[in-house]
Amino acid sequence: MTDQALERLIEVVSMGGAVCLLGAGYSLAGTDQKQRFLPRSSDLVDEIKIALGLGKDDYATLSDVADYCDEFADRQRILRLLLIDRLTLCNPSDDQVEIISQSWRSIFTTNFDDIVERALPASKIQVITPTDESIKHKRGKTPLYYMHGRAADLEHVLRTSIQKVGDARVRL
Repeated sequence: MTDQALERLIEVVSMGGAVCLLGAGYSLAGTDQKQRFLPRSSDLVDEIKIALGLGKDDYATLSDVADYCDEFADRQRILRLLLIDRLTLCNPSDDQVEIISQSWRSIFTTNFDDIVERALPASKIQVITPTDESIKHKRGKTPLYYMHGRAADLEHVLRTSIQKVGDARVRL
């Protein structure tokens, strides 16, 4: 990237003309409520399988594990408790706070954790999830879109598969 292009990018972001899209790598610098680094997706799957008493060596995706848990209330409870423990009340790093504190037009995240929420004052963001009934943007707040769901939402924890996202009432 040229210096001129970088300067233009900085200008656009600082004027509030850019959106921020965060994926799996963004959360890795943060810690959970017990000061443990946040897990990668594959590590989270392993933690869930262990909590459910499944073999750690058996291949499964996050979507597979979520679907497995959907079948029984006791599995759902185990999954919810683990996600609340690992992915809520997170502690963002200074770099994460710096990135997210820019003047973004909106923020999109594929992550389930609350790093972005915890990096900004609640008065500055509007949390939007796939299961929200309606979305009316609030003036003066940056929309934060949880594209697959949010660990803090106990009723609808994971929206990982295409079908589940399609079935949700998404009005972005």
